[in-house]
Amino acid sequence: HVQELTETIPNGSRIETRHYMVTDNIVRLQRLHEWEGLQSVIRVDRKREFKNGKNKGKDSEIETAYYLCSRVLSAEQAAEYVRGHWGIENSLHYVLDVSYNEDRSRIRKENAAENMNILRKITTNMIRTVKGTKSFKFHRVQFLLSDQKIKEL
Repeated sequence: HVQELTETIPNGSRIETRHYMVTDNIVRLQRLHEWEGLQSVIRVDRKREFKNGKNKGKDSEIETAYYLCSRVLSAEQAAEYVRGHWGIENSLHYVLDVSYNEDRSRIRKENAAENMNILRKITTNMIRTVKGTKSFKFHRVQFLLSDQKIKEL
């Protein structure tokens, strides 16, 4: 069976409408792919409408994402799960971009960009374990300047 939920979120110069569909009717998928533990599939259609063509002259854009789940979820639970997933993803991307200027990185050769992204995530997680009130940037610089700081982790 399929459960659906639609939510509209005004956000400054845009309005985002998200339509969630959740199904546990996945017999064909399980047969085709043999994904162990698969219980349901979530489909999210996102439509962003921009006021005054604020997104590179576009009035709107549509995106569809799929999520494979190891639990049967209601549409409300699926929406909460997806929002939580993107909250974590956006938070990490913000740290990587602000702290490491990742969006401006010129690293392109072979797997170098992906490897650097992994190293940045590892160091970000290491720095987040440090207790105290100093900024992320402060601790990042401290680790760069001192091998001893890294050993203390």
